[in-house]
Amino acid sequence: MTRLLISSFLILAFIGGLLAQTGSDIHLNDAIRVRLLVYSGRSDPVWNVPRSSPFYRNISILLRMNNSRPPNPFPRLGYNGFDVMLPGLPSKTIPARSFPLLESLLLFTGRQYIDASTYNYVLHDING
Repeated sequence: MTRLLISSFLILAFIGGLLAQTGSDIHLNDAIRVRLLVYSGRSDPVWNVPRSSPFYRNISILLRMNNSRPPNPFPRLGYNGFDVMLPGLPSKTIPARSFPLLESLLLFTGRQYIDASTYNYVLHDING
């Protein structure tokens, strides 16, 4: 639990720094659609991050960054990343463990739509 709190604090501190650097040139659209790519054989969890969410702007900024590591070329079972769509833009896939900061933030915004065991599994996978 302490590790999660420290990770959350570091994420928020990093994003705060990003906001200070980017200023107000980020155009805020309507809701961001997020799909957690985790299940095979049944529907993946999908949720929206509304413009009113305190995480909307942070997700928008991180999606525009190119900080992701190359995706794992080998197929895997379980957590495979996120599909994220800003309104008016094509969907962007964030492969598993390619951008842990963004993945952790996206997962956190969907915590009420994901059962606890899946949430903990994905969080552990992201943080390796």
